[in-house]
Amino acid sequence: MKKVILSVLIISVSTFAAHAQKGSILVYGNVGLTTSNSGISGEAKKTITNFNPAVGYQFNDNWTAGLSFNYANTNASYTDQQLSISPFIRYAKSISPIFSIYGQLQAGYLHQSENPGDYKANGFTAEFFPAIFINIKNSFGLNFSFGGITYNKVKPSGGSTASSFGLTFGQGASFGISKNFGGHHKS
Repeated sequence: MKKVILSVLIISVSTFAAHAQKGSILVYGNVGLTTSNSGISGEAKKTITNFNPAVGYQFNDNWTAGLSFNYANTNASYTDQQLSISPFIRYAKSISPIFSIYGQLQAGYLHQSENPGDYKANGFTAEFFPAIFINIKNSFGLNFSFGGITYNKVKPSGGSTASSFGLTFGQGASFGISKNFGGHHKS
C-alpha cells in the first residue's frame, strides 16, 4: 500500500512540474513550536513542533492543485509523531488586488507513531478549510485560516480502527506564508 501511495505522489508531482510553464507554482507553509512545563514535580517539559510545507501548480486565476506535507512531533515523557502527505485542490477568488479568499480540500496518507509503547498506525486524513490571502508584494503574501473540517481514520498494528472528526470554525487561527513563482497570479 505504501508503494502505491508513493508512486501516485511521485507521478502527481512530475505531472505538475511538466506543466509548470502554463501557470505558476505555489509554495506555501507554516511552522509551529509550543513548549510547556506544568510545574508539577516530576513532570517533564513538553515540546510540540509542527512543519507544514506545500507546493502546487496554479492552472488559472482560480484553481490550484498540489501536494501538502505535514509533520508534527510531541516530545515529553513520550514521543508522539504524525506524518501526512495529501494531494490538494484549491479554489481562490480575488476580492481586490490585495485580498483573496479561498477554500482548500486535501486528502491523503496518514502515519502515527508513539514511543514508549511502540504504537504505530497508518490511515487516511481529509481536511477542508476556508482562508484569506493578503498579497503583500509580487504574489508573496500571508494566509489566514480560522478553522475547518477534519477527518482521520487509522488502523494500528494489531489493533482496531479508530477515527476522529473535527469541526473547528472560529476555535483557532492558522497563519502561513505563500509565494507564487512564474506565470501570473491574482490570489
